[in-house]
Amino acid sequence: MVFAGSTWYLVATHRRVRKTFRMERINRATLLPDRVGRPEGFDLRQSWSQIRDGYRDADGVDIAVEVPVDRVQLVRRLMSINLLGAVTEEARDGRTVQLMRVRSLRGAVAILLGFGDLLTVIDPPELRALMVEVAEQAISAHT
Repeated sequence: MVFAGSTWYLVATHRRVRKTFRMERINRATLLPDRVGRPEGFDLRQSWSQIRDGYRDADGVDIAVEVPVDRVQLVRRLMSINLLGAVTEEARDGRTVQLMRVRSLRGAVAILLGFGDLLTVIDPPELRALMVEVAEQAISAHT
């Protein structure tokens, strides 16, 4: 297990492929009779570093979202499905700016629009424009 940022991950091999699993998403476990051991020569620190580097190298888009302090954890939790890597933040006048790398702008819009006026997208301009476009489509479809 690895603690990164504010999240615990399980690093495991499944069908000979190394994977990571967010602990908060595991909602059931079954105790099996077979004992499982760490593979010979396995170095967790090195493995985690390779996994992290893979996420950093993945395509994605950097975004900045201004969020009230009391909504930060909710935004991070809901955005986690679209994130590449860790979220960082800057404080600005009682609000925080969450800096994150997302897999897709459309995926970010799908989550962020649900917050209505509880947050403000700062960057990139393409995300702001897409937020407006999707909101207008929703208004058109429902009026």
